[in-house]
This record gives sequence, C-alpha cells and structure tokens, in this order.
Amino acid sequence: MDEVIKKFNNLEDKIRSVLAEQYPDIFKSILKLNGKTEKIYDAIVSVSNAANVIKLSCALKCLDEDLNVEKSINELYNYVSNPDRAFYVSTSFRKIILSNSTIAASIIGVMLGEIKNQNREFNRTDIILLNALENISDYDIRILYEMMDNKYTNDDIGREYIDEMKFPKDKKADFLEMLEFGDKYQIFGVFTESIEQEKMFFGKQYYKKPVADKLMNYIEQVKQILKYNI
Repeated sequence: MDEVIKKFNNLEDKIRSVLAEQYPDIFKSILKLNGKTEKIYDAIVSVSNAANVIKLSCALKCLDEDLNVEKSINELYNYVSNPDRAFYVSTSFRKIILSNSTIAASIIGVMLGEIKNQNREFNRTDIILLNALENISDYDIRILYEMMDNKYTNDDIGREYIDEMKFPKDKKADFLEMLEFGDKYQIFGVFTESIEQEKMFFGKQYYKKPVADKLMNYIEQVKQILKYNI
C-alpha cells in the first residue's frame, strides 16, 4: 500500500509540474493561497473522505482487468506526457471524487485504463461521458442499463428511435426522466421530423447516439471487473 501511495504522489507531482509549465501564473496564485486554506481544506477532506475513498478504490481497481493498481498508476505516470493529458487525467480524478455513484466512478476508471493502454488523447466522446458520469447516480445507471438492454426501439418511421409506447407502466416515469437526462448530457438526441424511404413523421422522438453504446460497453466491463449486479 505504501508503494501505491508513493506512485500516486509521483503521478500528482508530475501532473502539477506539467500543468505549472503551461499555466505558471495560475499556479503561483495557488501556492499563495495554500497556507491560508490548509485548515479549511483538511476539515472538508475529513468529512468527505469516507465516500471518496470508496469511489477512488472502485475506480483504481478498474484501471486494468488484472487489478494491479501499482502498475496502472505507474502507466498513468508515463502516459502524462503533455499538458492536455495532464489536464484530463487530473479532471478525470476530480470527476471521480465529485461523482454521485460508485458505478460511475468505476466507469471513469475503465475509461482511464483504456485511454492509457491505447496511448491516445482524450476525445469528444470521452469528455461527454466524463460530464455525464459526474452527474449520474447508481439508480440512474441501473435505469439506463435496463432501458438500453431491453431494446425499447422502433424503426417504423424510417429511422430508429426509442419507442416510449413500449415502456412498462411501472418504469415509464423513470425511463422518461432518463431520456431527458440523456438529451441534456448528449447521450441521446431528439428529432422532430423524419422523411425516410417514403415514410414521414412529425413529432418528438428520442434516439440513442453512438456515445450511448459506448457507455453500455463500459458498464458491461465494470460488471465483469467488480462483479456488479447492475
């Protein structure tokens, strides 16, 4: 455990160092404030620490399927090679802490592991998912999973859409709220008219964007790694 903490501290130092080179004036201001705010910060951390430890633990376990946290942190250290990578890795851990869900925190861990293993830059889909995962709850993820898994779709108007008429009565209110959430965070989209293959439609229908399938894939990975019953 001491070695893991050391690796994490090294990662933090590198992120700070890379970002400080890019934003020197900002970091000078932060250093001036650190002494004055240290006691307040410590008090806040102590109150929120229990939940944060659980979320961080889940995320770190999901960095790699072999659950080798020390190796994964070392690989993240090597991955942080430019300011953008440093910024988004730091942002990802902030999203984990701010998230309202252990499942969401775990998914962010899977995302980080995938990105570092592919040695690629963060893309638009990653940013969309990070923003959504910060604001979603475990309950909402289970609703989303059930809604997506049961294929409540139709294509009788010439294009695929999520057919609200197929929702079960006891889940319809939850499903509708999830559609609104998904639209807000760019997981789902809305169209109000469709003219496809001589079929015309005018109204409002939700459809899933590719990012929705990506999120489902991450949920499945979390289920496998942590044996979640979602």
